[in-house]
Amino acid sequence: NKKLVEALRTFDWSKYEASAVASVPPAELQVLVTEVADALTFLSSAAVWTFADLKSHNFQYIIAFPAIDLESPVMARKLTIKDQFTDEQFAVLLNIANGNVTTSSASEATPTTKPKVLNDDTTPFVVTKDGASGTLKVLPFTPKNATLDGAYVVYNDASELADHPGWFIRNLLAAIRIGNPTATAVRCVGLRDVSARDKNTSIVFDCTMEALTAEQIDPSKPLKIVGWSTRAIENVSMGAMMDPAALAESSSRLNLSLMKWRMMPALDLQKIQGCKALLLGSGTLGCNIARHLLMWGVSNITMVDRGRVSYSNPVRQTLFEVDDVVQGRNKCDAAVASLKRILPTVNAKSVNMTIRMPGHRVDENDAEEVARCREDVELLEKLIKEHDVVFELTDSREARWLPTVLATYHNKPVINTALGFDAYVVMRHGLRSSPANERLGCYFCNDVVAPVDSLTARTLDMQCTVTRPGVSAMASALTVEMLAALYNHPLFFSCPAYKATEDGAHSHAHGAASADQLGAAECCLGIVPHQLRGSVADYSQYPM
Repeated sequence: NKKLVEALRTFDWSKYEASAVASVPPAELQVLVTEVADALTFLSSAAVWTFADLKSHNFQYIIAFPAIDLESPVMARKLTIKDQFTDEQFAVLLNIANGNVTTSSASEATPTTKPKVLNDDTTPFVVTKDGASGTLKVLPFTPKNATLDGAYVVYNDASELADHPGWFIRNLLAAIRIGNPTATAVRCVGLRDVSARDKNTSIVFDCTMEALTAEQIDPSKPLKIVGWSTRAIENVSMGAMMDPAALAESSSRLNLSLMKWRMMPALDLQKIQGCKALLLGSGTLGCNIARHLLMWGVSNITMVDRGRVSYSNPVRQTLFEVDDVVQGRNKCDAAVASLKRILPTVNAKSVNMTIRMPGHRVDENDAEEVARCREDVELLEKLIKEHDVVFELTDSREARWLPTVLATYHNKPVINTALGFDAYVVMRHGLRSSPANERLGCYFCNDVVAPVDSLTARTLDMQCTVTRPGVSAMASALTVEMLAALYNHPLFFSCPAYKATEDGAHSHAHGAASADQLGAAECCLGIVPHQLRGSVADYSQYPM
């Protein structure tokens, strides 16, 4: 602060005063204007204090626009600019501001050189008007030139408020008063939007103040500086731009954002992305469906399985590698680890457990086995209650029975996907909360054969699901697409069964569901069938 006052006092103003530049050629006058501007750049400075946490890519900062407070008020009265300058004079004033001090008539007012003075900074200068002719004369800024009779201090005003000048005028007036303590009146012109050459946006203020006392500008006393941001310390997280995991998270949904923006504005992405998905089975179907859930932005995925990865799995089950076999990893553990390598921010969990099946005997005399069975059932029930949608993807029919019963009891949505050699079925189960006459059946509703042990008596080759390689990928994709359609239907899983017209055709439009669609199996993504049955033998598919 002491240096600031001393700099203004000791600066050699004499060679820039009006009497010293009276006979200076215009080209040299421009140099003098620039010299003063360079010496006064500190008047328009800003300060930023920052702290960078480079590990978390988090930055904190606080900003100040320092302004000198002489504790002596200045009264500013706004004048009408059209009363101060004619259109011709204002055009000349703008030309001077753009760095052409040779201009003295409106006919030469359009600048032909790059703006040098006001366009890119707050450089002040002084103009006076000849009383008889009204010709404008430019002078370098000095405290004394600023207080000459009929003088205007011209500066670039950054404020957008019609009746208030920008912050810089405080330092400009303080510099005038420190350099010329006896000053009691200054007239300022704040030019705005110089390139548009619009007089109506610029402002003129008649500033009056009391002369400063020697005590108020005593160099031995610190100046009072104001201008700190009144808000708390600001915080900027650059993690999404610098942290690979956060960058992967934001980029992973680019396709979904483009879908909504360019193709389907009615698409509701938030609902499905908040889905908590429980995948019962981490084999061929489980791996493919987990990948497709990521594609739709689902990031809360729990995978259940009791088996280990075998050598036949990696080529068919897309989340496994040979190393998983060598290390003896459980399927659900290996699948979850793979998902986190694909998208580090995914909230994926694995649960190693046995899904108890009807027909598979539990020795009631073996207390430990009975306790394990009870724990497995309780854990399965707990998982179903904690998740939003259950996917039944196990190898056998009977492994789907207990999850179906528990999900129905707790009114949880279920999507059941099953494979044959060259066929597939994708089915959504009905909810107990649906109207009785519209409630859809489940996987077992129309089955006249009770679920029994279909595995124990089979040979090894009969225990494996034998299916054409492309069938699983097709069924998995359709499973998740059905989920997306259900999340975009106003009735969710209570959506009624799709019914084709007599000619088998259906219609849908890319738009929001209308009132008459509330009772129809359609949404912005198209129809919402109860089940899909397809075959690659004749490349057929039947929604029903």
